[in-house]
Amino acid sequence: MLAMNTKRKALSILEILIAVGMAGIVITTAFGTIGNVFFTQKKVRVSQDFHGEARFLMERVVQIARNNTIDYDRFYETFSENCGGIYPEQFFEDVGGGELRNLGGLTATGDVDPCTRAWDEDTDTTPLTTLYLINGSRTLRTALRKNNDTIEIQTQLAVDTDEDGKADFWSESPLWNDGGSGICEINTGTKYPVLGDFESLDFCQKAHDWVRISPHKITIDEIHFEPSPNRDPFLAFAIDSAQIHPHVFIVMKASLSNPEEFGLEADEIPNIILQTSASSRVFGDTRQ
Repeated sequence: MLAMNTKRKALSILEILIAVGMAGIVITTAFGTIGNVFFTQKKVRVSQDFHGEARFLMERVVQIARNNTIDYDRFYETFSENCGGIYPEQFFEDVGGGELRNLGGLTATGDVDPCTRAWDEDTDTTPLTTLYLINGSRTLRTALRKNNDTIEIQTQLAVDTDEDGKADFWSESPLWNDGGSGICEINTGTKYPVLGDFESLDFCQKAHDWVRISPHKITIDEIHFEPSPNRDPFLAFAIDSAQIHPHVFIVMKASLSNPEEFGLEADEIPNIILQTSASSRVFGDTRQ
């Protein structure tokens, strides 16, 4: 019987080191690729979430604008110059014989009365960063504004202190009197029930001071409003340019807050510019 000679083959240390090194490169590359894919997916999710939140915020602002109409009185109180008085009073003049009537936004000589303008039309040089709105029954008014890098909302209820059927005092902090009467009141020195559904606690709780509505992950870099027309179309019936349905054009620019928390570089920060027009769903003369 012939004996078989067997030779044991073994890997050299050099070969083992080369194999280990190549395996390390492959594993490192694989983990790096997986890490890059994971981080890229994370950035995509962050960007998608940001854009979704920004669009939802814009839709909320639009819905508020649609469900109300422009509050010309409050714009006038804020932006009028050298006219004074109450906004509707600017439309009524003494035309002789003790007669006081609305000239439709014109003076007695037929010129356009500048005091019937609730705000300046040139919003390109002085953009409006606060939007004033009022509901159809003129019992609740709302304001939206940019405050630093946020959007805030304030809501007020009204009372009629002189009993002429019209709101003459507004407050963001009415009180619910649950001591037997169960009504919503505003204290002006004397307590008056609010106009509207004064027996509803839910209605009473609609009023509040400025609160933030923009998400904390969103920085509002810019928002401005272009309401139109700049005169109440029902009071200014003699001015053709005012004879359009109240609407507001909204432009909002936003970016992601605290991008470093998501590992984003300066050139990777997601941002968005949104613009839209919201037409009021309140129809007819709300002053009647």
